[in-house]
Amino acid sequence: GPCPGLRGGRGPRPEIGRGPRRGGGGGGGESGEEAEVDGEELRAAEKLVEEMRARIKEKTNGLTASAGIAPNFVLAKMAADERKPDGQFAVPRRREPLLAWLQPKALRKLGGVGKVTEKMLQALGAETIGDIIRLQADVLLALPGQRSEWLLSRALGVAPCTLDFHDEGDGTVRRKSISNERTFKDKGDSEELLALLRELCTELAAEMAKEGLSGKTVTVKLKHATFEVVTRARSTRRWVATAEEIWEVAQDIFLRELPCQLRLLGVRVSNFRNAAGPGTDDPQQAKLARFFASGASMSRAAAAEEEAAPSPSPTSSSCSAAAPSSVPRRST
Repeated sequence: GPCPGLRGGRGPRPEIGRGPRRGGGGGGGESGEEAEVDGEELRAAEKLVEEMRARIKEKTNGLTASAGIAPNFVLAKMAADERKPDGQFAVPRRREPLLAWLQPKALRKLGGVGKVTEKMLQALGAETIGDIIRLQADVLLALPGQRSEWLLSRALGVAPCTLDFHDEGDGTVRRKSISNERTFKDKGDSEELLALLRELCTELAAEMAKEGLSGKTVTVKLKHATFEVVTRARSTRRWVATAEEIWEVAQDIFLRELPCQLRLLGVRVSNFRNAAGPGTDDPQQAKLARFFASGASMSRAAAAEEEAAPSPSPTSSSCSAAAPSSVPRRST
């Protein structure tokens, strides 16, 4: 799988950006000096990734790893799939080539798009990530609120690129989840797997304690020897924080999956106490959400006005919707 520390482009300059840069390619978007610096950073990041993958193979007696290098975590995770099972891929830093790589991909390649959302988008006529932008007016009307804003921003390659999820100042937890997993050669011994699961729970509890986290949902992740990935989650009425509390829930989940032959085992805790609401995890994303929300309001107002207006003549019709200047408008 992708190296967690590399998903956010955490190389020589972690704050690479929340989305693709404009310009490049002789279009005046950047100076020659900036392009040279970008090239040096990318080469340094690629070398670092190669070293990390080599160390993983050495420490695990031959297990391979794929990795992605990108401006943010979402893109880097997608990039890690490009060279599986043993390679690496760097997403272009410039806007045009980045979108040319991203937007032809299938909807399900976008992390967070499941079967339900995929069917809704297909009903609108979308089959690729680029279609989300092409059909932005329909997306805003069909999926009002945070979901449409999230989809449009992700389809443009915009996502947070920081791991600063916990604000010690106001005590609000902005992290969505915390997990611990281990990859290994195929294992089928139940006692050995249970011992590993308990160890993972202990390590996870220690990390949660550092941030003062407690949650109500425990998820166990399994990758079978056939490479099929299965996740099983359970929510509790009480807050879970200690190793014993996590282990109690995780063990009960895992026992129902035995016997099994695995090559990965993991445990995750989510649904945290004092969790931040939607759109509060990143100030820039909040601004983007407000921008898209204003577009949705204008679209709904235009639709209401159109319904109230007299029917147009059979010889002419038109449709328009407010859209951000950085993405193409759709008109018919």
